[in-house]
Amino acid sequence: MVTTVPIFTSSPGIGQGGQNVGLKIQLASTNDGSYVPVIALDSDISITIGSVSQEGVWVVGINQPLPAGTNSIGQVTANAGANLNTSALALESGGNLAALAALISAGKLTVDPSGVTSPVSLASLPSLAAGTNEIGFVGPSGSNGVDYSANAPSLSGLSLLATIPANAARLGYFIQAQDTDGLTVVMDDQAGSLTPTIILLSGPGVEGNQGGSLSMSGIPHTGRIRLYGASSGVQMAARAW
Repeated sequence: MVTTVPIFTSSPGIGQGGQNVGLKIQLASTNDGSYVPVIALDSDISITIGSVSQEGVWVVGINQPLPAGTNSIGQVTANAGANLNTSALALESGGNLAALAALISAGKLTVDPSGVTSPVSLASLPSLAAGTNEIGFVGPSGSNGVDYSANAPSLSGLSLLATIPANAARLGYFIQAQDTDGLTVVMDDQAGSLTPTIILLSGPGVEGNQGGSLSMSGIPHTGRIRLYGASSGVQMAARAW
């Protein structure tokens, strides 16, 4: 706490241009109990002169707001901190913030997903532009399957009519018997290392008509499919996609 004791006060009227200025000289006690001289001007001119240091330097303070002016006092740098409101800040021309704002406005901001541990919503991602380049098969993954047959029929004496090779990207297939002798369908893997599954399709009552058929789509058998008949001249139909 500082205590002041007036020891001299001037008379009014000594200011410049007849301005009413009061000059006061007083002692001020500091926290350690010592006293320092304080010279103060009248508060009407908003200027005070503080204590004199040991080096004899006057400490001058302004105790009221400065009047409005037009002179620039130079650049002022602000520490953003945690609560700085930047909504009214102007973007510098050609600066980093201006470039970032332009990218966001144009929808060209790229997100690097590396290090992201939280789920990312597909709805928040931009849609892909139309193109003609093939990026490979996208769809359900098929399988060679496992045989669970009991007392399977024999292929002895039958003629191989056609072979549909294994295709991991296969989406489906259709097979139809069109001969009165019927049709035998054998499913296994391309190498023939798995136990085959043998399916019998009944033939039509009249040669060349529609007989039994086998159709599979969605997640079909993607291994090898072999078609057998009683002879090499048996009529049948088969298609895979």
